[in-house]
This record gives sequence, structure tokens and C-alpha cells, in this order.
Amino acid sequence: QGLWGGLAETFNGQIVQMATVVAIPQLTACLATANVTVVASGALPDGGAKLFLYGALTDDSSLLASGEKVQYLAQLVVQGSGHVSAMIKTDSTLPGCANNFADLLRGSLGNL
Repeated sequence: QGLWGGLAETFNGQIVQMATVVAIPQLTACLATANVTVVASGALPDGGAKLFLYGALTDDSSLLASGEKVQYLAQLVVQGSGHVSAMIKTDSTLPGCANNFADLLRGSLGNL
């Protein structure tokens, strides 16, 4: 929780639109295949879910990044309508870095 409060929001937007709502255990398993850890989760009144995620990626997008390990925290909201959005925070100072994690989430959840 302390880390969440200390990081700036670097992405806030839609991830995917799922055809049907997927249960928390299925979401957790899907994200685990992408090395994303669900640290907390809960059901929403509309039948959706809110998940708090942790992940790390190696950023080699530029010479400035030089293989830097970037940590990500995210709040993923899956609405009962299947709309999935995320707020992503990162410890990286590189512009647009959170888009890499958003793309990872899109790729993982888009297969459900």
C-alpha cells in the first residue's frame, strides 16, 4: 500500500472489452501466465471484479533504459458489462513506460 501511494499514475484507460465476465480465479490464472501477480481481489456489485496487480518487465525500449527492470502496480476493474480498465503506476521515469504493461494486460486478457 505504501508503494502504491508513492508512485505516480502513468496509465489510466481501457484495456479490453470481454464478451462475457470472467470469474476471479480465471482472471488470476490468465494473468499468472504473463507473470503478473494478483495481490488482492474482490467482487463488485455489478458482477464484475476489482484486482490489484504486481508485475515487472525489463525495459529495453531505448538506450536510456538499458535493460532496466521496471516494476508495475495496477488496479484492474472488470465491470459486469465486460469492460476492463486499468490504472497503472510504475517506478520508471521513462515516458509512456506503463503502455508496455497495458499492452501485456491486453494481450493476456484479450484471449479470454
